Amino acid sequence: MSAVERLRVRPGTDRDVEAIAHVHRLSRAWYYGTEPDPGDGREAMWSHLLAQPGRSIHVAEESDKVVGFISAMRAEDLEPKLELTALYVLPECVGLGIGPRLYEQFDAERRDEDEGLLEVWSGNTRATNFYVRRGWTPTSLSRPGPQGFDFITYRLLPRSHSN
Repeated sequence: MSAVERLRVRPGTDRDVEAIAHVHRLSRAWYYGTEPDPGDGREAMWSHLLAQPGRSIHVAEESDKVVGFISAMRAEDLEPKLELTALYVLPECVGLGIGPRLYEQFDAERRDEDEGLLEVWSGNTRATNFYVRRGWTPTSLSRPGPQGFDFITYRLLPRSHSN
């Protein structure tokens, strides 16, 4: 049985805060090419985010170990939106199909009329390629990011527009 076949995706809980923070910390350090910072406050951040109404956080577990997570936030501004706020996988698990399995959760939560929004660090070509293959397109919105690469906002059209 492959790692993806043994993978279980479930809603995140308060018990997952440390594991989510660990995955987030290691993943960011890996693609930024820096050392992980255990004092970065990610546990407090994820504890707060798990309690937010309208936020959906799911973890991917293999053998009771959290190996990735996804977070989305619903916004009902002028147009309905589902913002994909985080999708992270442990560096040693990248390429095993965990990201696509987690993305299925986002896709299942997205209503036909929901526009998708996300922000991607342009220095992470693996991530930008992942989202482009799934229909996301870059917008003109950006903000400065580390190492001279911007964070670019990407958009996914509502399913109702593709008919």
